[in-house]
Formats: sequence, structure tokens, C-alpha cells
Amino acid sequence: MTNLHDEVRGKVGIAVGHGSLCWEPRPIGVFDSTEASKAVDTATTEIFQAIVRALPDKGNIQRYSKGSMGETLMLLSDGYDKCLADIKKLLGVKE
Repeated sequence: MTNLHDEVRGKVGIAVGHGSLCWEPRPIGVFDSTEASKAVDTATTEIFQAIVRALPDKGNIQRYSKGSMGETLMLLSDGYDKCLADIKKLLGVKE
């Protein structure tokens, strides 16, 4: 099984490859796979950075939660801070 990063990177790679075939007339010559790979890496990182920035912070989850739903959210968010910190570190997200 692949991890989420590899899965997203693969899908971005497919999109980049497909996009390279959308020209009319189609380009000729040598496809620079090194540059294409850099573009895929950059896009994948930017996607994950956008996801991390869009996540609500734990404080907001707690503040807007009430009753049993709030208790459930608190239980689910026990490891949230560590998980988010690990994701940010992995992706190089600066705060």
C-alpha cells in the first residue's frame, strides 16, 4: 500500500503527463523527465501545504463543540497536535 503523499504525487504526475499531450500540434523532441518530476514534487508539496493551512486548529474545534459531539471531537483530537506537527515537519510548512 502506498502512503497518501505517494498516491497524491502519482495523481499529480499523471495530470502533468496528460497536460503535456494537450498541445496542438503536439510538441516534438525529448521530454525532460527530470524537470517534469520537479514540477510534480512542487505541486504535490503545495497541495499538502494548502491542506495543512486549511485544517482548523484544535482550539477552534474545542471552542465550537458542545455536548456529546464536543466530547467526541475532543477524543478524536487527542493526537491532533502531534499529527499536525509531524505533517508540517514532513512537508516543510513554515508557520
